[in-house]
Amino acid sequence: MTSADVFITGGSGADGFGRMIAVGDVTGDGIADTVIGAPEDGNSNEGAIYVIFGATSWEGTVDVSSSSSVFVITGVSADDGIGSDLLLFDADGNGAAEIYTIKGANTIYKIDLADTASSGAGSQDFFLSGGGCQLSTHFSENTHRSALFWGLVVACLLLTNALRPNSGQHQY
Repeated sequence: MTSADVFITGGSGADGFGRMIAVGDVTGDGIADTVIGAPEDGNSNEGAIYVIFGATSWEGTVDVSSSSSVFVITGVSADDGIGSDLLLFDADGNGAAEIYTIKGANTIYKIDLADTASSGAGSQDFFLSGGGCQLSTHFSENTHRSALFWGLVVACLLLTNALRPNSGQHQY
């Protein structure tokens, strides 16, 4: 085994823990957080998303079942399967990426952990200051679920590029 700076423990492979991982600042503190999906978590595959808050220094091991630096979001209903696909995107431009996942067969579920109000929702600005898209996903056997998620990804990438100031223009 090779050495690592931090070991993440406490998740179960039977729950799909670690199948999806995304990294980005979801709290707005300027430090990257780690978001881990466990889509088969729970008695009826409700799913779970583990957010390990970023830090400037780490303990040798982070146990997601007991660490105070971990926030767990769980699905509510049977077969929600949250955490199967993850997208981090700062759509409201507040400096903190929102977490997007699929809930159930055809619903995009948005989780916003930042403690700030949305600024300029509905305007072009809210796409401009966000740091772009970060994605971790896999092909789902449920075609509708996968197509919905990939549609969101494509829209996110296109809007981020198209609405960026001076996109495609050179200033001399």
